[in-house]
Amino acid sequence: MRRLLIAIACLPLAARLEAQPHVAGCAVFPANNVWNAPVDTAPVDPNSNTYVATIGAGQPAHPDFGSGLWDGGPIGIPFVDVPGTQAKVKVTFEYDAESDHAGYPVPPNVPIEGGSASAGDRHVLVVDHDNCVLYELYSAYPQPDGSWRAGSGAIFDLKSNALRPAGWTSADAAGLPIFPGLVRYEEVAAGEIRHAIRFTAPRTRQAYIWPARHYASSLTALNYPPMGQRFRLKAGAFYAPISLENRAAGWESPYTLSYSAINTWLGVETRTIGLEGQLDWLGTRTGHVFDLGLTGGVFGWNEGTGVVLAGNGFMLHDRQTPVFGRVGPPGVGVLPFQQFDGRAGVYAGVEGRWLDRVVLRFLRYDNRADATSMDTVSGAIAWNTRFNSAGLRIESGTGWTGIVQWLQGETYIEPAPGLDLAWPFRAQFALLSKRFGRQTLSARYDRFEVDSNVPDGDGRQTGHAWTAAWMFDADAHWRLALEWLQVRSYSYLRTEFGGPPLATETQLQLAVRYAFGSGVR
Repeated sequence: MRRLLIAIACLPLAARLEAQPHVAGCAVFPANNVWNAPVDTAPVDPNSNTYVATIGAGQPAHPDFGSGLWDGGPIGIPFVDVPGTQAKVKVTFEYDAESDHAGYPVPPNVPIEGGSASAGDRHVLVVDHDNCVLYELYSAYPQPDGSWRAGSGAIFDLKSNALRPAGWTSADAAGLPIFPGLVRYEEVAAGEIRHAIRFTAPRTRQAYIWPARHYASSLTALNYPPMGQRFRLKAGAFYAPISLENRAAGWESPYTLSYSAINTWLGVETRTIGLEGQLDWLGTRTGHVFDLGLTGGVFGWNEGTGVVLAGNGFMLHDRQTPVFGRVGPPGVGVLPFQQFDGRAGVYAGVEGRWLDRVVLRFLRYDNRADATSMDTVSGAIAWNTRFNSAGLRIESGTGWTGIVQWLQGETYIEPAPGLDLAWPFRAQFALLSKRFGRQTLSARYDRFEVDSNVPDGDGRQTGHAWTAAWMFDADAHWRLALEWLQVRSYSYLRTEFGGPPLATETQLQLAVRYAFGSGVR
């Protein structure tokens, strides 16, 4: 049976959680229930760092929700809601003494975790929406006579804060309900998650703390978290997991001083403020040669994304816009980090890793901005920006690294009814790098283009660039670097300042840098 812990997150897009979540007309436990209680101001457990280190600070969480198929079976834990008239079936239990024995309103076509042919946990979750009662089964199998056999079963009154008897299991090994800790699509689409998020850990302690009622471990060392331990998710400002190039401390590139055109733009305009989650299948931990990961994010304060791209086009440098920072000179620059249309942006991606040598990554990003919205104070317009990205990184055991990345999308505004102004854009690059001891030699080729439907071509750009760099790492923090960069491009913007539309620009940099962080991800 799975080991349960609780993670509670307050999404920064919501000012404060004022009401509990609902499903099929039923509140999912009272508003003052522990599942619905924010913990953002609660004191930190003295063993917090130890627990996180034991679970794996760099490892992804395993929250048991998702969508799609894996090995032919559905991902995630499904549920079904039924009326109070749904016929109840008899269920026999392996853990009979700790299971609830009232009938269970399981319909004939009830979804089973992993599918009907699954050999996994096979949870069955049913919500009686007329009486607001939750029924949960673990290891549930239908029988030829219409009855069911299950490992354990638990019934929860969604109108009550009552817990199970101390020492009792449930459909979950912690003796807690499963359903209130799952994340549903409607919650993400609404822009806030109003409850704790359930996740499992590989090892827990032979102990439980309130509100858990049961443990499922023989380990007694205090570095293992007990059942029911609550954790806070970190929320803040971050980049969506797009770049395969910028993987050093501070979102720096270990290969060149100037980022690729793709990652320069990401650093200028797409830092998000929100919440991100990951769901990973670690096949390399179970004898396979590959891992799979799913990533999703919800964010705000990103409505200016696209204004720099439409105005200046793609660039190649290493500057990153600080949170709530300004791009451009004081007084006439733009503010990428604004929130005034009340919409949350989203992104979702998938990643495959083969023996940590090959990484293949896809991501869809959409800030969902209302292109007709305008901030009456600053005069800023919300730029609706969405794009797809894909990338491949291959690393050999002899110091070679190859990266190819592609990005394509569109940003647009509607400053007046019927006046749609759009700037489609695309960029790609290929990078080859070789490490010799403490030295790294790298070469990169970029292509980029911004189109426009504005009659005079305002914002159009096309170009390509070559970069060559030598890096010397004196230690984990000090670095000496030499870089040559040449960009040849056509830009509408240069004509507005009296310059030639087509130009070749060359830059040579010598840099000495100190990084407070170290390491390459």
